[in-house]
Amino acid sequence: TISLRTSSGPKGNFKHTNATSQIINVPSQTPLILGDFVLTEATDLIPPNLLVGKITKILSNTQDPLQKGEVSIYDSIRTTQNNLVVILEP
Repeated sequence: TISLRTSSGPKGNFKHTNATSQIINVPSQTPLILGDFVLTEATDLIPPNLLVGKITKILSNTQDPLQKGEVSIYDSIRTTQNNLVVILEP
């Protein structure tokens, strides 16, 4: 899994399901905020703070122990030629 964080601090994981990109497994103590930017967390293969996208929809209820949100991917190979693109799904 790819570790993510939002610009306001909450951390979670990346998931792509039903043609939708999501940030999942975010503890409810640090709620997701609509419009927050989603960035990578550092791993052996991925540098920190690469812009993944923006939270466009909260998919969980506030009382759920883990939250998830829909992420609009920032860029793709189709829409950019000069920017860095991280491919999260083939």
